[in-house]
Amino acid sequence: MKILQLGWIDFSREQRDKVMKILHNLAQKTALDELGIGAIRDGFADIFFPGTSTIQTRAKYFVLIPYIFREIITGKNIKKGSMQDLIEQRELELIQDLKDNSGDDLRGIIGQDSGINLKRKPSSVYWSGIRSWKIFDPPEEHLKNFSLNQYCMFVENHHSKREQGKLSGKKVEDDEDALNDDPAYMIIGLSFFDFPENIPDSLDQSTIKLTYGEAVFLQKKIIASHSESLLAHFLVQDNWYLLPKDNLSFQDLLDLSGFKDAEMARKIQLASWFATFNKIINVRFNWLLREGMNRESYDRKWQESLVQVNNLGDNHLEEIFTLLKLTRESENKTKQFLNLVYESLKTGDFDTADRLIRKREESLKRSRSKFKNIQQLNLEHNIGIEELDYRLPIALQLLSDIHHGLRM
Repeated sequence: MKILQLGWIDFSREQRDKVMKILHNLAQKTALDELGIGAIRDGFADIFFPGTSTIQTRAKYFVLIPYIFREIITGKNIKKGSMQDLIEQRELELIQDLKDNSGDDLRGIIGQDSGINLKRKPSSVYWSGIRSWKIFDPPEEHLKNFSLNQYCMFVENHHSKREQGKLSGKKVEDDEDALNDDPAYMIIGLSFFDFPENIPDSLDQSTIKLTYGEAVFLQKKIIASHSESLLAHFLVQDNWYLLPKDNLSFQDLLDLSGFKDAEMARKIQLASWFATFNKIINVRFNWLLREGMNRESYDRKWQESLVQVNNLGDNHLEEIFTLLKLTRESENKTKQFLNLVYESLKTGDFDTADRLIRKREESLKRSRSKFKNIQQLNLEHNIGIEELDYRLPIALQLLSDIHHGLRM
């Protein structure tokens, strides 16, 4: 069997990180989006759990990464092109410290197995969330959407100007207080971050658990930056008793009492409705893939899905696409496909639904279509996205981390 080797020209670290993200997602044991509903899935996830991603692990990294920035920037040894290298080196060094200091709770320590060979660093995994929760919150609007690479270049440029000022004979105070009062130093970037109180003197004693101060800090940042989200809802003191338990599915949220916010309750209803609708389509998609084979298990699944078809009720796709602001041409095609499938299923015209599903998958995947490559598929497992959880599992882990920190 010939092994396919992938490669790319490494133009920049930012481009490399984008490629690494794609490859990391492909390597995850998660379902691929075969029918193009990812924009709906991600749209709901961003409403409910903003700043999260499926590759995040523990809440500690939301404070640990800014600590690393602070440590490096105050070290005053940044050279042109070196800041991100310094950050990544420090992240690798902290892997062992986190393992040594966290006792039995090693869950979610990034790089605990790969060690110094870790490819995707925590800073690239969490940067978007750090911006979303306004832990990184520059005063000027054009700076707020800085990528990690852009921010590092920005800091390097200011450090370079500072060093040039020293060489030109401009007086620069060595006293730490004077340095911190220097506007040029503040522009360098630390003022762009918000930090918990009682910043640790050394990161070498860090654990994967949040301190009380860090938990309070994250609680406040989430509530302030995303007050309408489910994350904030479960971080309001009166709502702690509603904190979901283990093995909770997204649909189970509908059964929780205490949702006084009718607008949020409606969003949950719409997301749950779509999750059910998507599961029906996925079951039919997998049933079609197994045509001419032993598909007894999917015959049973489809019979169960027929009950769900009858219980779907009205078509809520227009409301969903309006809520999520999905208006691009590709998204309009997705809506058209889903509307046609809905009508076919509700009228019992399953042949038409089958043609629509097959045509949709083939138009998206082209030569990589599952229908065109049946012999290469592992049909022992489900193909595509069967269950939509809208990032609920990682959100529960982050909430649990914050909750435990607040109880310390």
